Amino acid sequence: MKKIINYTLFLFALISCKYVSAQPFISNETVSILKLSIQFNIVQKTYVPNQSSYFDTHALAMATLQERYDRGFNYVRHELHKVLNLKLLNEENRNYLQSFIEARMSYWKSYSNVNLANSSEVKNCIDNIIDIYKLRPSIINEIELLKSCNNELTRIKYKDPDNYIYSKRYKAIAIVIKQLENCPHDNIKNLSWEKTELEMR
Repeated sequence: MKKIINYTLFLFALISCKYVSAQPFISNETVSILKLSIQFNIVQKTYVPNQSSYFDTHALAMATLQERYDRGFNYVRHELHKVLNLKLLNEENRNYLQSFIEARMSYWKSYSNVNLANSSEVKNCIDNIIDIYKLRPSIINEIELLKSCNNELTRIKYKDPDNYIYSKRYKAIAIVIKQLENCPHDNIKNLSWEKTELEMR
């Protein structure tokens, strides 16, 4: 009788393990990448730098040359830091980003010789940094998708912190993230956790 009970418990544990391993989970590393996406502002498919107030002509006219330089330097550094630290999940986009950074790095290093007190010079630097979003629109699509996944994961985690990873919504997001990693970059715009959830049984 005891052997039968032990065997039953073992069988139940084995089935449970199979269920858990089949359950799609989102790794902590992926979650950290999702959280990073919130620092990017995407408006009407165009990248918008955060510190748009830099080009306030009245403020620039009132500022000293050093203040204008410091403001321009911090603005450029901030936007360059975001691109250099951008984390993506799609393999094709990751490779493109790496190639873009390597190709532009020598130019970016020359910013130390640029007159960053001049607003047009600052704009040229920013345009060169964010050029990646014009050259590779799928990166914008990925950032939008990452932000959407992050926002929804945050919401359902707050709503039900103990059970959210077993919800249909969590599973749909996990599936979409897995698809995102290996799909062709021009298919990213078609990915949606909402659509995936509707298609799940």
